[in-house]
Amino acid sequence: MQMLENLRSTTKKIYYTLEPRIKAERIISVILVMTPLILWLADGALEVRESISNYAYMTFSYWYGSLLALAGAMFIFNGAIHMQPHEAGEPSVSKVGKGYNIILGISLFGVIYFRHLDYPVWHYSFAIIFFAGSALITAFVSNEEKHWSRYVLALAVVLPVVLALDFIGVFSLFWGESISLFFIATHYMLES
Repeated sequence: MQMLENLRSTTKKIYYTLEPRIKAERIISVILVMTPLILWLADGALEVRESISNYAYMTFSYWYGSLLALAGAMFIFNGAIHMQPHEAGEPSVSKVGKGYNIILGISLFGVIYFRHLDYPVWHYSFAIIFFAGSALITAFVSNEEKHWSRYVLALAVVLPVVLALDFIGVFSLFWGESISLFFIATHYMLES
């Protein structure tokens, strides 16, 4: 029990030491924005694949797994660190807390483990949880209380993915996901 308490104390000290300089939200933003580009470069093909999820089938698929796992781990870390109780005198990070990020992180791991051609129902369920959850969080959980820009940003998160669906097909799912990730990253950058 004492070891767990020491670990918790050390984690809080590290977090509150780093927080003014480096926030998890900023790291998440950079990873999300860079993932499509890094995957395309790692694949070595001139054309992009049909979706980000299709990079799970490239020769160097560890890039796909690593980037999404890193983003997922950062989401889980962000959610867990904000759920810790605050002692008197410590700054409160948010009124609502950011425990919802744990669900987003787990959904990214689900996207990794259930590849879209092998397990389409599971894969797309986790992907929907990630993108729809990100849009809902952007719209309804924000530091900007009752500001219309949250709803516009939430629409910008979900609309590109919807426009990329096969029956609409404005552009490929890769571009829809990439644009959506940009706006999710924008939300986290604004939150930080």
